[in-house]
Amino acid sequence: MTLRKIKAISFKHDSVYIKVDVTSLLGLRKWLLLGSFILMLTGCGGGGGGNESQPRPNPSEKSNSIALKPIVSDAALIEQFSQSYLSLHDEGNLYVETLNSDSPAADSSGGVGGQFSRPQFSRTNVQEAAVDESDIWKFNGNYLYVSTSADIQVMKYEDQALEAVSSIPLDRISEDLHLEGQGLTVISSSYSEAPDSSVTHFSGMSDIGLYPIWNTYTHVDHYDVSALEGGSGDAQKEWEMTLEGSLLADRRIGQYLYLVTQSWPTFHTLNAYPTTEAEVNANADVLAQLEVSDLIPQVNVNGVEQPLVKAESCYSTDLVQESMTVITTLTRIDLASGEFLSRCTFGYVEDIYVSENTAYLYRTEWLATLKNRIDFPQNALFDNSQYATIIHGFALDENLIYSGSAMASGLLSCYPRRFCLGELSDGRLGAVVSLEYEIFSSDDVEYQLQILELNNTTNSDYGLIATLPNEAHPEPIGEFGEVLYSARFMQNRLYLVTFDQVDPLYVIDLSDTENPVIAGELEIPGVSDYLHPVEDSLVIGVGKDAKVGASGTTWFQGVKVSVFDVSDMASPTEIYSKVIGKRGSSTAVGSDHRAFSSLLLEDQYRFALPVSVHEEPSTFIGIGDPEREIFDWSYTALFPFEIDMPKEGTAKVYEKSPVVSNQRSAEMPYDDGYYRSRSVLLEGGGLYLPGMNKNVIVFDWN
Repeated sequence: MTLRKIKAISFKHDSVYIKVDVTSLLGLRKWLLLGSFILMLTGCGGGGGGNESQPRPNPSEKSNSIALKPIVSDAALIEQFSQSYLSLHDEGNLYVETLNSDSPAADSSGGVGGQFSRPQFSRTNVQEAAVDESDIWKFNGNYLYVSTSADIQVMKYEDQALEAVSSIPLDRISEDLHLEGQGLTVISSSYSEAPDSSVTHFSGMSDIGLYPIWNTYTHVDHYDVSALEGGSGDAQKEWEMTLEGSLLADRRIGQYLYLVTQSWPTFHTLNAYPTTEAEVNANADVLAQLEVSDLIPQVNVNGVEQPLVKAESCYSTDLVQESMTVITTLTRIDLASGEFLSRCTFGYVEDIYVSENTAYLYRTEWLATLKNRIDFPQNALFDNSQYATIIHGFALDENLIYSGSAMASGLLSCYPRRFCLGELSDGRLGAVVSLEYEIFSSDDVEYQLQILELNNTTNSDYGLIATLPNEAHPEPIGEFGEVLYSARFMQNRLYLVTFDQVDPLYVIDLSDTENPVIAGELEIPGVSDYLHPVEDSLVIGVGKDAKVGASGTTWFQGVKVSVFDVSDMASPTEIYSKVIGKRGSSTAVGSDHRAFSSLLLEDQYRFALPVSVHEEPSTFIGIGDPEREIFDWSYTALFPFEIDMPKEGTAKVYEKSPVVSNQRSAEMPYDDGYYRSRSVLLEGGGLYLPGMNKNVIVFDWN
């Protein structure tokens, strides 16, 4: 029997993280993050439920492992989905268990900026040096490819000038490009309204008006641009692929593209809100007629449709969780041929962190709920924290082999959260988490580094190897009331910034992963939202300046750029700082690391960031501390910097002239935004895109 099915829904869950500009409201910053997190936990279910075998779930039965287990057959996959659906969609079970008064919700580069070697132009700024991330534009030193709303503009760069030479029409809007050799990859999404969307069923909470019901597709188009760049023709599409499901993330390593997509199999003939035993039994009768093709997402390659993944290439877990009817698929695509290999797991994934060797899929869970489902180790971490982060790893080899799982006690507190994860030199995984002893408390929070080792067998410690602070090194990460603002792993080091009234920069030594230690720290005014390591000697910080008013309140001011010398881990120093603009100024780097660009030359390091500069006195006059006044917009510009890095002696930082893209005028009294602002640095100058669908500015470095 083939059921009428909606393969996927349109929304993609990203944590909404809003940074409050007043330290007296730092608690609100956490409320907003946790509020979005609660929406994720309670609203991402798609039609999800638990994952238990026949007979119907018994709450007293607990698992002793979080490891994934292979699904061995089509029948096993169907049973997995059916029992997961029934375990949640029981009589009155949907929402009641999640939102009742007893539930937790109701209780209250590692590298040098993405440089693989020492090229003469900068590439997309990434978290891991060997792992490329998609972006709205890509540059290969000679040709610039820029995605717009209608097409991809192709421009030739020569003699410090850009010339438009071609365009590649798009069927869909795309903001995700990859460029490898003479191959251009375009990633996009499309949506089509599902039939009979008025029928009540749980897929994005459509029946209460929050989301419509849609079929969602991820498209990958690959072009050969050799003829275009050679001047003998246009870009030629080599292959195209359409995957059922919404795109969660993508990465590229060499000629291989990795996609994580999610689909929510949803059926009109199922009652998502059964209120009687008869309705529950009717659901069971429908599920008994499922075929594997009703569940497995499909892929269309050059017009030929086939399953995206086989049942025996999927995994499940004994761990019962919400959203177990969500199918998450990791796909490896050979860009040279379009051939692909996929693995899938049951369960929602929040995001991925990707190293050169492993893809880590993770999600956050309420710890109190997990304790009803699995046996926990006798560890104070799991006794006190409100959250747990579950991580599954897949080796990025030709077989995409599952490499094991681990669980951190706590919530990844970075933005993006994946920056709180880092693979260490010995292959272990570092995780920076917050242990929330009281939900929504702005003060009773402990930040902790946890060293994990993935394991695919029963592990009573769930992969926990070491922590910091610990008995030998009890010094806290951050003082009472401070909030974690940024983290950055780099091989055997971790850099952290917390903030209340000053910005403590912590340098943590990870050379012995079983005994991490705070090697040094530095307190300075302001805060860094983004940290950018430069080899082993320097760290660039981008954030906000801060001043304490007479009331005792700390007020953020202009954008602050700092350069720290960390060559001596025990004694980090700030060798340079600059405040750009006044209170109200901002930079896109705080919300998107790809807005930061950098270029490592022989004895010099260059970097640049866009800033919306606010310096005009505001017509609004408030009361209280004068430091709280927010100034009006003056201009928007790219601010370039260079660091002379002698082999001996102290590095020196020099400011270059800002590249102004927009200025205040009577016709333009407000900043028109810098969404997707980007730059490319070259040996003699650079390219500056002030924002999506804006003109590219060519500038001279000197």
